[in-house]
Amino acid sequence: MTRLETLPTGIEERHVAERRGFGGRASPLALLVLALVIGAGFAGVYGGESVVSDSGERGSLSVQGPYRIRNGEFFEMRFSVEARAEIAQAVVAVDPAVWRDITVNTFIPAPTEEEAADGEFRFAFGALQPGDRLEIKVDLQINPDHPPRVNRGAIRLLDGEEPIAVVEYELGVLP
Repeated sequence: MTRLETLPTGIEERHVAERRGFGGRASPLALLVLALVIGAGFAGVYGGESVVSDSGERGSLSVQGPYRIRNGEFFEMRFSVEARAEIAQAVVAVDPAVWRDITVNTFIPAPTEEEAADGEFRFAFGALQPGDRLEIKVDLQINPDHPPRVNRGAIRLLDGEEPIAVVEYELGVLP
């Protein structure tokens, strides 16, 4: 009995014959594509951190967070406020366009007051003396149904209602 006679119906000798060269192994093209995808990740194509800041006579505001992120991911933003003069009521005001289709999970430290006023989300943190530094950590999540787009808007540092510093923040959301 030959090997051909023992094969199941529909299976031919060419289906089970030993392959030589790249015919039986992964293509070098697949390895190259994988290397390019990994290299793009290391280069920051899929995301990364940005720091934007502004300074005024009375204080400064620095915002650190991702500039590009994938839909559905958790991420963190940090606000750093430094007082150069007395600030009676430090308020961080965020344009709703920055956090459109984003859920805010945690503020550390928690603001003493929160409100939506003049088309902004406002978070009050109390008085600061010259030289005081306030570090705020915000944990957020991109809502899974967020369409691919760039969220952009202003984040401001206020003393009550008076502007001290303004930064423009952009967050690109990938599908």
